[in-house]
Amino acid sequence: IVLGSASGLDVNRTTPRAVVDLLRGVSMRSGFNAFFDALPVLGVDGSLETIQQDSPAAGHVNAKTGTGINADFANARLFLSTETLAGYIDSAGGRRLVFSLFTDDVLLNEREDPIFCDVLEIKNDLGEIATILWQRF
Repeated sequence: IVLGSASGLDVNRTTPRAVVDLLRGVSMRSGFNAFFDALPVLGVDGSLETIQQDSPAAGHVNAKTGTGINADFANARLFLSTETLAGYIDSAGGRRLVFSLFTDDVLLNEREDPIFCDVLEIKNDLGEIATILWQRF
């Protein structure tokens, strides 16, 4: 893991597995409850307030997003360098899951507001995957 900042964005170099290992380690530390409670909650608050609000998993996924957008100046376009969602799921089956989802290097569509439309769509997709994990485990 290379952590240039706590943002989870472009300067960092890691893998979903390494993030899961890190979050699992954090869950064993004495300050974990404060950390867990500070995470945005799917469909409820923070950066996840508008994501999967009507999902049965709303209120059961505490996770952090990360968004990185860069410019391809040679081709005059934008691309999503990363969109991530990582944290904890208190599943329908009663288990606490640790998860990390990454989407990297997505060319943004040429729309009036591609950042808002495409990025929100990808955030919803990651929230939907979290909902599937909530349901199946």
